[in-house]
Amino acid sequence: MYLTHPYQHIRIRPGVFVLIRDKMGRYLMLERSDGHGFEFVKGGVEIGESFKDAALREIKEEIGMRVTPNNLIELTVTLSFRFPLKEGYEIRIYKGIFMEKIDLEALVLDRFFSSAKLMQLDEISKLISFPEYYKVMKEVDELLKKKF
Repeated sequence: MYLTHPYQHIRIRPGVFVLIRDKMGRYLMLERSDGHGFEFVKGGVEIGESFKDAALREIKEEIGMRVTPNNLIELTVTLSFRFPLKEGYEIRIYKGIFMEKIDLEALVLDRFFSSAKLMQLDEISKLISFPEYYKVMKEVDELLKKKF
């Protein structure tokens, strides 16, 4: 789903990011095949999809896991960033989703990723592909410490 402005080349794209954490507090990070660091499961919301439905689809597409909506917790945290296009740019606004269940052995990675690792936040800060991603992870981690 895109919102466009008729006079400027600006699009707005809603999406989801999914932070998956194990019981030891480590987060699933996916190493990009292009060598540009690590990131988490994320992607756009399609027309007619709920945020949870988009998260379920992205989890299946990017890491090959089938999970139920009951495994997902919608967060109050969002991630927004500007993504360059050939003409203009796209503003992406992603809603946070959390899941605490992961089996590295069962993952089937999308071609955009070369490996998957479980990492603590301090390690992630050095390897993540974009600083905005780390900021939102830190915010979610603080929120989870308060709630759980």
